[in-house]
Amino acid sequence: MFLTITTTRRPATDLGLLLGADPGRVLRWVRPYGNVHVFFPESTPDRCTAALLLDVDSPRPTARADAGPARRSGRHPHTVSSLLATALGDVFHAALEGRCADAPDLARERLPLVVSLPAVSCHGDPTEPRRLFEPLGWRAETAPLPLDPGLPGWGDSHHASLTLTGEQRLADALGHLRLLLPVLDPVEGHGMTDDLVEPLLRAQAGRLAAHPDRDLIIGRYLDRRGRSRTAMTPGPSGADPAATGLAAGLRALAVVAALRAEGATSVIDLCCGQGELLGRLLADPAFERVAGTDSRAGNVGTAARLLGVDPASGHGRGRLELFTGSPFYRDPRFLGYDAAVLSGVGHVLPSRLAALEHVVFGHAAPRVVVVLPQGGPGDHRNPVATGVRSPGRATGWFRDWAGGVAARRGYRLRLAPAGFEGPDTARTEMGVFTR
Repeated sequence: MFLTITTTRRPATDLGLLLGADPGRVLRWVRPYGNVHVFFPESTPDRCTAALLLDVDSPRPTARADAGPARRSGRHPHTVSSLLATALGDVFHAALEGRCADAPDLARERLPLVVSLPAVSCHGDPTEPRRLFEPLGWRAETAPLPLDPGLPGWGDSHHASLTLTGEQRLADALGHLRLLLPVLDPVEGHGMTDDLVEPLLRAQAGRLAAHPDRDLIIGRYLDRRGRSRTAMTPGPSGADPAATGLAAGLRALAVVAALRAEGATSVIDLCCGQGELLGRLLADPAFERVAGTDSRAGNVGTAARLLGVDPASGHGRGRLELFTGSPFYRDPRFLGYDAAVLSGVGHVLPSRLAALEHVVFGHAAPRVVVVLPQGGPGDHRNPVATGVRSPGRATGWFRDWAGGVAARRGYRLRLAPAGFEGPDTARTEMGVFTR
């Protein structure tokens, strides 16, 4: 796998300074997934090109006479995939973070850049790379690649060359590649382990919120997570904590992206659990006022301790308010927020749904309501309130219920990817209600 980054900003050789690589040397790293090489095929004051070559450490498929094109060639030796995103993070980690001790001002400067990737997957849609990269400020050009150059009658493959041109900070350019190359990888997140995916998405949350295809991007990560969980379904002893934690993190990121996309600056989490979502909201300066409530005093206490807040005295983080409450009962403290988040509605007893709807959409009635049928981002087992758990409903139930609420209460409804109910289930959705 191969990519190049070129700049013409004089002196162009400063590209090596930003990447932490000497243009006069060939650098090599040995990693579990293969060998990574960085070199500079062109290095002059007017133009400098850095190349990253990943020699994937995996056996090629065995060819058979009747195997067809899919079996005669392996995808990973040539097609850019999430492995390349992993390699970028490994060898250019300082540049990704915008750090350059020798030239901090240069690291903050937007540079004329050209990024070339000789083969990316298009999922059968040649416009997809452009749809992903152009909203981030790139001019993207693609050219289809033939399935077999020696057999033109076979037509084009599902791959294309991709060239990105634009003025970007180098850190932003590398961040865009790390975020979107795994989205273009059609099979699975090779090399993108759980401890890498969530920090990556969290770091890119701002870009995700403004991206018109944010649901596609988050959905691809969720789909990949779902396949991984299905392949490694835990035994009777219980759920895999790592998988559960990542799924919760992805749900929280999906919620934050939806809230940012709707321009909400004040948010109340009506089933805050132990504060997972609250912590992510507080970490984002776009949210000026944040509140969390839960029917379980123990959850509120744990959230307060983890977030450094004293609910009794009000001391702690100035943007956050925590209190015990229930979305089944009117409460003046629910009023005055741009947005509300409600989790676990799929486990509410049918006899309590009308009260829930009245309080959230009639009494509080914020401009934006994000509803998850499953448990909240921080506690996938926690229903909306103690004592109202109902067995999980079929997936179609949530769409019908959400559509009915939107019609009755004067909201517009958008369904967006949110996660998985379990290791063997399809991707679930969250409802984004706006008015």
